[in-house]
Amino acid sequence: MVMRKGLKRASDCLLEGADDLMALTREPDAVCQTAVEPYHVESSGATVMRPRTKEFWAVWGLPSMNEYQKVSFAR
Repeated sequence: MVMRKGLKRASDCLLEGADDLMALTREPDAVCQTAVEPYHVESSGATVMRPRTKEFWAVWGLPSMNEYQKVSFAR
């Protein structure tokens, strides 16, 4: 159920913009997971891509604790 909620939110964000997608990756109910007993699994990074504009951002570690960096590609 949580996954469906996240997928719906992501679909809505596609129309809004990259900042909204980055915010989505920081939501604990959508993508950003911190380690809890008994599994100790957490997010270790995230990316946001906009193929139409050829923009790409990446964040290392938990998206809620770090800032996205825009990645430039040589043309």
